[in-house]
Amino acid sequence: MPYHQRASTMPLAATACHGRRPLFINTSSVMPKKIFIIYKYNRFRLEPTRCSQSQVPDHKTENHEEPETVRPLANFLSCLWGDRFSSFTLDPQLHEKYSKEVEVLKEEVKDMLIAAGKPAKKMVLIDTLERLGVSYLFAKEIEELLERMFPNFEEYSHVFEDDLFMVSLHFRVFRQHGYDLSSCVFKKFKETTGNFKETISNDVKGLLSLYEATYLKTQGEDILDDAFCFTKARLESLKPHLSPDLAEQVTHALYQSLQRGIPRVEARSYISFYEEDPSRNEKLLRLAKIDFNMLQMLHKKELCHLTRWWKDLDLLSDAPYVRNRAVECYFVAYASYFEPRYSLARLILSKLTLMISVLDDTYDAYGTYEELKLFTDAMQRWDINAIDQLPKYMKSVYKALLNLCEEIEREMVKQERTFVLPYLKESLPVSVFKMYFSSRIPVSQFCSYRYLSFFDLLFQGYRNNHNRRAFLFALPSSSNSPTLKLFWRDDVITWAWKWYYGGLVKTNQ
Repeated sequence: MPYHQRASTMPLAATACHGRRPLFINTSSVMPKKIFIIYKYNRFRLEPTRCSQSQVPDHKTENHEEPETVRPLANFLSCLWGDRFSSFTLDPQLHEKYSKEVEVLKEEVKDMLIAAGKPAKKMVLIDTLERLGVSYLFAKEIEELLERMFPNFEEYSHVFEDDLFMVSLHFRVFRQHGYDLSSCVFKKFKETTGNFKETISNDVKGLLSLYEATYLKTQGEDILDDAFCFTKARLESLKPHLSPDLAEQVTHALYQSLQRGIPRVEARSYISFYEEDPSRNEKLLRLAKIDFNMLQMLHKKELCHLTRWWKDLDLLSDAPYVRNRAVECYFVAYASYFEPRYSLARLILSKLTLMISVLDDTYDAYGTYEELKLFTDAMQRWDINAIDQLPKYMKSVYKALLNLCEEIEREMVKQERTFVLPYLKESLPVSVFKMYFSSRIPVSQFCSYRYLSFFDLLFQGYRNNHNRRAFLFALPSSSNSPTLKLFWRDDVITWAWKWYYGGLVKTNQ
């Protein structure tokens, strides 16, 4: 059965490994196999629904009553996860045992980095650590090594100048760390006619390494565009003739590129590949397994906290149209930053994303024009006194949002990071809400750099505000911003429903 069609029996962090055997830690948590196509379970019914008062809660304002309201209900399906993640207990003894072993292995691996010898061996070790998902434990040592290696690349690269695997590996790792190694290093592998040499057409490891390197190309690098097409076609043709383990690795790389994958999911996949490698280092493998399971325990604890927080909000009693997307919203934060030191930031981002999902459902799938206009005005005022003008179901949503921001403010005060608070209110997409009232608002107005600035500052760990404003202005333009990409993805998934109802901004138009 193809790699990407296997049923998964792995926990949350390992779900995308599609059926590979678990690590040495047994877990009773079994995930549905379609975590990565979760939107498939949230399809819309395209017919507008007329709701009677028996179907919806009482949303009358004090001065206005309507016996019947026509609402564009999306009729989302119920939550896929149920109470699966609402209970979890961290084993402190097991965690302490793993922590001690990790510290011992860390010191041994640091010695390996120093004693690696030739630059080529050091680069292979660095890449192995990154693929196994433990490079964050050696971030300082790795950066120091690369800083010394990059200026001397031309001097030592003659040792492997005809080795496609090694050249591609150096190119990819250097670029991953911000070192702009020229793509001209691949010219030696092309004929004068412009085609790639026949001598590399059967070098599977080299082709795979070059294929992964092409995802780090920049605009105008035609040689990498050609390399992508060449390597992909060759790997597809060679796949039936490879050993099972190598064929599976190639299949995974073609199905899910390393650069576009979720770090922990890709690490889980590579651990299984590395375990079958005859040249594996047992210490590295052991460290990767322990670290993976330690972080998984932390992530499950955070997800338990989030699901309980959502349950305690009890928004569904007043706003039954809202989807429970706690797991999906946590996955967004988990995919962005997985390291232990970002635990608080993951929870904050998850809660804010969850509330934005609630607001999105309110604007997209329930609120009337008049109600949404009142809510938008209340959001702009950002005052608890503005709650009196809102319908009952909106009061619960508005109050929950204000309470969450107060909770975040308290946490930031504890962390001595109050400088991020002015960006919190700006990062909430008040301007996004306006787009539902006009299809003529330019995309650039609601895809400003400020939308994600709070999250960026939150994760970057800045302790003061000195010289940090330059960071905000260094973010990408609206055409490349994460905000705009989120809107594009949302439009791709929900375009049919939005087009049917009309009047909504389409970022893909």
